[in-house]
Amino acid sequence: MQASVSQGDFLPLGETVVDYVAIDSEGNAATTSITINISDTEAPGVINLPAHIFAEPDSTTCTAIVTWQAPEIDDNCDGGTLTVSPPSGTEFEVGTHTVTVVATDAVGLVTETSFEVTVNECGIYFMRGDSNDDGAYDISDAIAILNYIFGNSASDPTCLDAMDENDDGDISIADAIYHFSHLFSGGPAPAAPFGVCGIDTTEDELDCASYGSCP
Repeated sequence: MQASVSQGDFLPLGETVVDYVAIDSEGNAATTSITINISDTEAPGVINLPAHIFAEPDSTTCTAIVTWQAPEIDDNCDGGTLTVSPPSGTEFEVGTHTVTVVATDAVGLVTETSFEVTVNECGIYFMRGDSNDDGAYDISDAIAILNYIFGNSASDPTCLDAMDENDDGDISIADAIYHFSHLFSGGPAPAAPFGVCGIDTTEDELDCASYGSCP
């Protein structure tokens, strides 16, 4: 028995006709054939999908250009395409964004997945209450507030937000009282960010141009 395809051969997608020829000892021959249909019903996978990416924004543009290692298509047959939208190297604004990944194999089966890119809030990181920017919260900070109010500061403070302990958008005696109250009488803590580095999410006229005690 002779066959046009050997047992164990790999066949391509689609129909393959296998011809058989049988020849007896007298040289008489008979032929027949079968049709084998190979179809792909398994959707492709995606490997090396990035995890949730967090990025720090540029302090001037409040955006971040984010790159990542490209994911790859994983399929049981050769061919196929992978699209990533938006692509690596995109400039993202502050907030959380979804990056969509679509894998399409050679026969059109599709798998869609995604990952997220978060650009952190834009602003100078500081600790509220640390008015003199020494990394500590103590009586010297209240003195720095009073010196600023009464014009006795040796130099202008570079982070007024740190002095605004009650976060009312103004530097006043109330902030010094707030400081003493929390420090000595168990009063409420200054508004966030207090005790840890963070940004001011309150819209006001105060600014924080620089603050050396936070990275």
